Amino acid sequence: MALQRRKILAQALNLGFGTDTIPADTGGLLVGDKIGLHTFLPGVVVLESFGAVGDGQTDDTQAFADAIAAGDLVMGAGGKTYKITSQLDLSLEGQIIDLNGSAVKPVGIFDCFNIMADGVQIFDMDADASGISGSVITNGTAVQQLLFENVQIRNAGVFDAIKLKDVSTSWFRNVDITGHAGTAFHLYSTISGIPINGVYIEDCNFSEGLSPTAASVLIEGASGVFIEGCTFRNNNSGGTDLWLRSTGTASVDGIAITRSYFKAPINQLGNAIYIGDPASGSVPQDDIFIENNVLETSKQNIRLGLYTTGDVAVIGNTFLFVNGSPTDVIALASGVPYPRVAQSFGTFNVIQQNYGTISISNTTGTSAATWSEGNGLPTATPANGSM
Repeated sequence: MALQRRKILAQALNLGFGTDTIPADTGGLLVGDKIGLHTFLPGVVVLESFGAVGDGQTDDTQAFADAIAAGDLVMGAGGKTYKITSQLDLSLEGQIIDLNGSAVKPVGIFDCFNIMADGVQIFDMDADASGISGSVITNGTAVQQLLFENVQIRNAGVFDAIKLKDVSTSWFRNVDITGHAGTAFHLYSTISGIPINGVYIEDCNFSEGLSPTAASVLIEGASGVFIEGCTFRNNNSGGTDLWLRSTGTASVDGIAITRSYFKAPINQLGNAIYIGDPASGSVPQDDIFIENNVLETSKQNIRLGLYTTGDVAVIGNTFLFVNGSPTDVIALASGVPYPRVAQSFGTFNVIQQNYGTISISNTTGTSAATWSEGNGLPTATPANGSM
């Protein structure tokens, strides 16, 4: 409620910041502080108070930087487009950027927002990333307690739209990234033995990706990540919607993917959900829960790659047939260095008699994979082969 009142004030007041001079009755000049939102709410500043124009053509970088340096809560007036031409560092712990639905338009070769402190929050921001060679949001150090809500990024290039390393205890809600030519959302660990952890990705949209090779969402080295209610729609053929893999020193475990929607049209290559096959090293992926999702895609629905070592649960999902090249609905790829063990797959609910197969190769153990099938498919516990 307090934040909403601040929004109303930001939109309604003709704000000023700094000092002003007026003629004195007795001659000379009087100097005093301008009256603005900051007068009534200390720590709250509005970009226009620092000279921001917000017409999408005027360079508002300095106004943005001055506002960030001056306030705990930096607000846009709404309905504006702020052109940014160099990196903006967010170094104040707990700082809030709330643009009231206004947009940033970064132009140049740089990363736009660089987070350097814990507790940074970004609200109600649109970003036109078509003019930037770099990420829209990144971080220069390990951070925690981030909150992004109602953030939209359009037309990012081959650089990751959002790229965050060594993040913990953070929330991303209603983040909408579309038209990206590279990875839309990239979380990764760089600290040996310490995965990113306690991250919630809720009700987000990562769709219309253009890359034939990149993952729209790439998470590398993570423990305790919850992906719920997200949409992955019509990302390019050959690419992956959601890829989770370990790094050379950090595992992937304790991941939940729930109530999300994966859609691709006919004749698409690539994967919807891809777990394993790390870029380097042999640190495992395990304790993955894929539950109550809808996969309406011609891509490989779920692929478990190298070093996916155990406890992968696929429960209560709905698989809808989409015409395409023959492919496995769920596949455990064969290969070295050692077998994957997939356990407790739960209910596999096929709608419209999906023509794909469940392919399991190079697995070991008494119950290498346990399936409880729906829609007339047999219940079986294969040790190797296909079903």
